[in-house]
Amino acid sequence: MNNKGYSLLEAIVIIAILGVLTGFMATSSGLFDGRRVKACADSVSSLLDKVRLANLGKDEVTLTIYKDTDQAIKAKIVTKIVSRNDSITEKITEKTFIEDVSDDNVEMSYSTDISGSAENPAGAAGMVFNFNRNTGAIKDTSPNGIQCIILRKGNAEKKIKIYAATGKIIVE
Repeated sequence: MNNKGYSLLEAIVIIAILGVLTGFMATSSGLFDGRRVKACADSVSSLLDKVRLANLGKDEVTLTIYKDTDQAIKAKIVTKIVSRNDSITEKITEKTFIEDVSDDNVEMSYSTDISGSAENPAGAAGMVFNFNRNTGAIKDTSPNGIQCIILRKGNAEKKIKIYAATGKIIVE
């Protein structure tokens, strides 16, 4: 006997295998988004900590987190170094360093409350952070009053909470 088609059983098996593969691919892409958002949040948190600690030294350091024209998240770190030639004359030198944070189209917003419930888009200017040189607390931010940075891609989301009074930074 010459069969030229698939049996019903063969068709059901093929459809089941394709369904399992499709489900696995959909789930794994969500996992990749979660990893990308976590890596971005860890980088931003680390930069905030580095700038906070650098401010406790003799230099004044400012951190700006922004999106460039390619929608990649970048960090601009500006260090003002004060040196004295003698007891009267001061020389201020600025060093600027740009660091790539994420190029995975991670969305970035901020909130002025610690829970992150009232989101605002980061805007073209990004977010600027200055820390107090004596205590490590937040001195000022631009836009004013940033307490939470929200990073999101797909269903994955991370919040970076910044406690202004102490400068403590927590990733949730």
